[in-house]
Amino acid sequence: MCRRVEHVGPHGAGATMKLAVNLPLMVYWQTLGEALSLVEPLGLDPQRVIDILSDSSGGPNMLKVRGGMIAKTLSQQKSDQVTVNVATMRKDMQSMLDLGSAMRKNLPLTALALQKFEAAAQSGLDAKDCSELLVWWLTQGGRA
Repeated sequence: MCRRVEHVGPHGAGATMKLAVNLPLMVYWQTLGEALSLVEPLGLDPQRVIDILSDSSGGPNMLKVRGGMIAKTLSQQKSDQVTVNVATMRKDMQSMLDLGSAMRKNLPLTALALQKFEAAAQSGLDAKDCSELLVWWLTQGGRA
C-alpha cells in the first residue's frame, strides 16, 4: 500500500493523515479535467497528452501510475475495472470538508471539486472509476 509506515499520533490520527494525503489528489482530478478541456481542440492522441502531462512538473505520481488507464478511457476504450469509484472520492471529500469545518479550516477548492463530483454522480458516474470523471468533464461538466 505504501513505501513506509509512520506513527502520526493517537487513535484517529492515521485517518486524518489519509485525508490530508488524498486531498490534493481529489482536487487534481478536477484540475486535470479542466487542463484536458484546454488541449482538446488540438486533437492530440490522449496517450500522447497523458505522457506529456505525466512527464511535466504538472504530473503527480498518480498520473504516472494511472496514465495508461486514463488515456484508454479518454480514447473511449472503456473498461469495467474500477480502482477508485466516484462515490468513494465524494465520501472522502465530504470527510475532508467535515474535518476542516470541525477544525475551523476553510477548504474552498475541495468544496468546489466536490460540487463537480456530485454533478458527475448525478449523471450516473457514482459507481464508475474516477477516470470516467475526465470524460464526463470534457463532454458535460466543462460547458460554460
